[in-house]
Amino acid sequence: MIPTRAARFYLDQPLQAGWVTLPTATAHHVRVLRLQVGDSVTLFNGAQQAWQGELVALEPAAVQLISPAANDCELPYPLTVLQSLVEPSKMDWVIEKAVELGVARVQPIAAARSVTKLDDARAAKRLAHWRAIAVAASQQCGRNHVMQVLAPLTPAQALQAEGLHLGQSTQWLLHPEGGTALQAWCQAHAPQALALWIGPEGGWSPAELAQLEAAGAQRVGFGKRVLRTETAALAVAAAVQALWCTA
Repeated sequence: MIPTRAARFYLDQPLQAGWVTLPTATAHHVRVLRLQVGDSVTLFNGAQQAWQGELVALEPAAVQLISPAANDCELPYPLTVLQSLVEPSKMDWVIEKAVELGVARVQPIAAARSVTKLDDARAAKRLAHWRAIAVAASQQCGRNHVMQVLAPLTPAQALQAEGLHLGQSTQWLLHPEGGTALQAWCQAHAPQALALWIGPEGGWSPAELAQLEAAGAQRVGFGKRVLRTETAALAVAAAVQALWCTA
């Protein structure tokens, strides 16, 4: 198999010109792709740093890094998705597609009506799994930034979390009884940081709705149909980019 473009691999370390020996898992991926010595390879470290190089050895697998790879495909404004927990396969899908759509971070939310409940041990395992999905999706879609996936929080905890920078974002509360139409809002406002609150299958509880709205979240509607929780954030993220011409 001859690659149609340079294979991309994530490497969690600073990158610079020179010889790099690939970790065991990455070397296995090289073999799966049937890459050969001389093939072009791109390495990125998730911090907007990427280098182009050439595969120079297979046992052990090694790459000669030659020059920085200029490929900034990040959105000019950060999108944060506060996604209520859903069953595992659906959450995996949300994480993967959020990466492809340029989302900056996903904050899983343990809502009152979330069907999926995670204790500390299970939450830690799921978080490691989600982060691995984010890395793999970044390799595939061409992002040099690895989307941040955070440990699950309740809505109240998320509102107080400093790392989410909610005070610097416009918070949307996606709701079938939305107060403002998404299209009208985007047409009236310049591109800016957005935080999208996505409720669980059973919807936000009255207490959660009151809490989020008291914290400044605006109800926003998206069409006449009710979207599933695993569809809502992705559809909205795509629509916002189309309306702001930043896809």
